[in-house]
Amino acid sequence: MFLDLEGNPFADGGLEYLFGLVTVANGESRFTAFWAHDPEAEKRAFEAVMDRITARLERYPDAHVYHYASYEESAFKRLAMVHATREAELDDLLRHRKLVDLYKVVREAVRISEPAYSLKNVEVFYACDRGGEVTTAMDSVVFYERWRESGDDSLLDQIAAYNETDCRSLLGCRDWLLSLRPADTEWFTGPTATDTRSLHPEKEAKRQEVEERHVELMRLLLEGASETERPWRELAGQLVDFHRREAKVEWWWMFTRKDMTEEELIDDAESIGALRLNPDGPAHPQKQSIIYSYRFPAQDFKLDLGDTPLIAETLDPAGEIVRLDEDALELSLRRSKKKDPLPTTLSLIPTGPVGTEPLRDAIARYVSAVAQGNESHYPAITGILRRDLPRFGGSAIVQQDADDVARAIDAVGRLDRSHLLVQGPPGAGKTYTASHAIVEMLVRGYRVGVSSHSHKAIGNLLTAVEEAAVDRGMHF
Repeated sequence: MFLDLEGNPFADGGLEYLFGLVTVANGESRFTAFWAHDPEAEKRAFEAVMDRITARLERYPDAHVYHYASYEESAFKRLAMVHATREAELDDLLRHRKLVDLYKVVREAVRISEPAYSLKNVEVFYACDRGGEVTTAMDSVVFYERWRESGDDSLLDQIAAYNETDCRSLLGCRDWLLSLRPADTEWFTGPTATDTRSLHPEKEAKRQEVEERHVELMRLLLEGASETERPWRELAGQLVDFHRREAKVEWWWMFTRKDMTEEELIDDAESIGALRLNPDGPAHPQKQSIIYSYRFPAQDFKLDLGDTPLIAETLDPAGEIVRLDEDALELSLRRSKKKDPLPTTLSLIPTGPVGTEPLRDAIARYVSAVAQGNESHYPAITGILRRDLPRFGGSAIVQQDADDVARAIDAVGRLDRSHLLVQGPPGAGKTYTASHAIVEMLVRGYRVGVSSHSHKAIGNLLTAVEEAAVDRGMHF
């Protein structure tokens, strides 16, 4: 199967408006276009393509899906997460390494006389005939925008013709590469034991059980729901899988980094690529560990002291970073004596996602309560999901005889099992107001939970809380 996508990055949130697929059976090729002109249609088109691929792989287990460069794989991952659909099927494609990036094959296996390795450059070697007005991906976007304005379907026909040419060019590229392949080269025989370590029957059974439970929860949530209730209940149902979907992206990145070259890992801001054992600092014992010292080229990275990264090539734990000198471009790793010695050259990547079982369990408890009609047990959470106005004790929401911070503190103190949102651009005083409100609530004996998408934001707020507490002479 040969896959090519046309996407509009200028649409709100992005839109994959054409999924092109050429399938080959009995020596004949067939092109199918799956169109999508809005997010709902994009979801349906993605599901249709995934179902087509899954069905063909069941019929032809040795088949693969060919594409050129990383866009198609990245788009599939994004679509599975955004639309919360066909995640298991995509996992199977990735786990069994059914997606084949021909760009990587050409770039790493063939030296060509063209100035670049784009598909348009490479196809001069296998005579792919191109015609029509749409000749580039940006032409496709321009023609698509013209169609949206005019409704002239001939523009879509030209986009489809361009996409079909790309798909058939992939077929030509695959056949050309096979013609160059040395006869004694071993064939790829399937995923390694490392790739399939998550395919143990008990793990597969547990995953299946979780998915079935989530489907049943969603059914109960929506059963008999009115049109008014349905949107927030759907959102509550989507929260059940939120942390699993978020973790999945990090797992995907971990396995992607495993296949990266040293140069790519140097460019990856999450990793440290191309470490070399420091000849001036030989490995030496420290209690029950060995300290290994490495040097590395200048690069951006987010790994820090105390982190326990993985070795990119093997995904084995490398040890703990116990020294990191960004100026000298040196670091030291502490590794148990019981483990094998570290290699003289390696690259370090982040570990997988942090465990979120308590968070998943808490969300499941809430969603189960909603499904059983007991959402009033969690009034603040339900109010946020339903976008209710906050509920206050007392008559006036805002007291008029106080400054803004005092008004906010007063309002927070009178919340009746509800929520309050504080909005404003950077510098408007959100952290200042929140920190003083938190300290006042601590003085009154309340417990305060702080949540954010960013650890840095939480750190900034807690620092402000400490400062406000010191100013009031309050200890906690």
